[in-house]
Amino acid sequence: MSLLVAGSTRAAGAGGGLFRPIEHAERALYKFLVREDFDTIVRAVVEKAIYRSEAPLESPPLSGLRSPVPFRVTPVNFAETEENWQSLFALLKSISYGNTHKPIPRNLKKRVREEIITILSSGVNLQENLFLLWLLSQTISTDTLDHFVFVLNKIKTKYPKLNEYLISWDPIITPKGIANILKFFEDEYNFQENILSCKSANEIPALIKTYLEAEDETPFVKGFITYNPNPEDPHVVPIFIKKDEGKVKIFVINSLGHEITTSKREMPLVLRRLFEKFSHRSEYFDKLEIYSYKPVRQNDGSSCSIFSVLDLKNLYESHLDGFDIFKHFLEKEDRSNKRFITNLFMDDIEVGNCLNLFEVDRLPPSMMKVTQSFRKLNLYRVASPAFSIHMPAFLRIDARGEKRRVIQSIQTLNKAVDDSTKMNRLSQKINKYVERKRLELIVIMLSRILKDHLFEALVF
Repeated sequence: MSLLVAGSTRAAGAGGGLFRPIEHAERALYKFLVREDFDTIVRAVVEKAIYRSEAPLESPPLSGLRSPVPFRVTPVNFAETEENWQSLFALLKSISYGNTHKPIPRNLKKRVREEIITILSSGVNLQENLFLLWLLSQTISTDTLDHFVFVLNKIKTKYPKLNEYLISWDPIITPKGIANILKFFEDEYNFQENILSCKSANEIPALIKTYLEAEDETPFVKGFITYNPNPEDPHVVPIFIKKDEGKVKIFVINSLGHEITTSKREMPLVLRRLFEKFSHRSEYFDKLEIYSYKPVRQNDGSSCSIFSVLDLKNLYESHLDGFDIFKHFLEKEDRSNKRFITNLFMDDIEVGNCLNLFEVDRLPPSMMKVTQSFRKLNLYRVASPAFSIHMPAFLRIDARGEKRRVIQSIQTLNKAVDDSTKMNRLSQKINKYVERKRLELIVIMLSRILKDHLFEALVF
């Protein structure tokens, strides 16, 4: 079978064309959207979309890329559809750029929807629908989610098994979907097997108890995305565990934060279960420390899975080179000598409390960029700690599965946030970083789940 790749003859500008490189998704998306058993050697590179290129995939260029067009699996006259794709691409790119400075005119949303329907009505297959979703995720704006869900629902109608991975209109990624994404990091980027996984919050206390009582003192780190077994509560919360020098430390990073006082206890289920299990067990006092992040970072009702995945991914990667979030960050002070943690070990929380529980109010920049409140981001940047001293560079796994060194800095945070800052209808700035990552990971998840159906026609 031959695979035709068509593209515009206009070369994009230097520095990678019209989009900036993404962190992780290129190899996986290419692998699943373009099968390796085709007899035609496809020379392509993914850079926030799929481009035609004259260089082999093994050595993708950073300039001279061409405008994106979808792949076709049969020899067809691409001239009939290329104009539609190029028109939509140009429109989405223009809207995304303009939305950085001002709200989107209402008439443009209708125009985008009309162009999407035109493309969907031209007889595209699943592969091209996934490409359309990918293109939407890489031209983020305040209207993107509505268009993304419109296309996604068409795909879900054809493949109802996707309802096991995505629920609600928004959509929310289920624990089964999260597990698929975590497996993606293992398969494509050499994350240690089962280093990150999903588990019911009710199972965590017993697991921690085995860590505390184990005779093996070998240091390790592990992450879990915990969920409520009650399906009516889809909220998930990540925990990061480090055992070293005979002590187990747990970092609970709830995107909705917590409030723990004498009169009020609003805490995620996993923290509540840990509190119930260990708060009166004095024999574990010197062996167990629990750190819980207090402020709220999530404003919507559907992104907790992405907060969890990105938080655990950042914590795991930052520990690849001996970094210790507890030692190198949480126990440090900011420029005003204020500590990032408060020890909640006190009788006025609960009489007889024997739990080393710490309240955390600051995160490293790599994690703080995953925040939906623009006001909180600005406060964080103003009162930022001296990261150049307190937080050394750490390793991150890039799109080729290779490790590269990353420096923690407010400048890095600013770039990630500024690239995703958009203006809503009320002319308020909002951070779309989390939404962009959510849509990216949904496309990758769909590509994995439906990899055997990529070339089936979807008639709308």
